[in-house]
Amino acid sequence: MIVFREDFSRRKENCMKNRQERWNVAEKSHVMKMILKSFVKCSQFM
Repeated sequence: MIVFREDFSRRKENCMKNRQERWNVAEKSHVMKMILKSFVKCSQFM
């Protein structure tokens, strides 16, 4: 049972880590989209 509990906590940790990484990627892509949008707006005025 102790081994199972350890395995479970480790799995949970990995799940949280993956979620964090996925969130970071989503955040970065969102920032990139914002930058691209503002860049397009600027280039329209030039």
